[in-house]
Amino acid sequence: DSLDGSRAALDEVRSELRAFMDEQRIFCGFLDTEQRSYQELMRQEVNALSRLLDSTLRTDGSLRLVGLSGFAGRAASLALSRTPSPQAFRAVPPMPSPLGS
Repeated sequence: DSLDGSRAALDEVRSELRAFMDEQRIFCGFLDTEQRSYQELMRQEVNALSRLLDSTLRTDGSLRLVGLSGFAGRAASLALSRTPSPQAFRAVPPMPSPLGS
């Protein structure tokens, strides 16, 4: 009788653990999708900014980059070096894992 009770309790815990793991898989999938979507939006923004800077530099040769720093400075350097790849710099840090690993 005690053994049957222990088995039933073990089966209940096992079932709850499986349900929790399934929920976590769904949640992690959602986070992965959300991160990819955010990174794609950032890539599009970086490309648009790079094209804008490149166009501005072509039409206004007197544009001075002195004083530009941070994101704008990196984007200007990217446009000047004629390297169209937005992967030349990372604007989006990876999202931390909700599970800590």
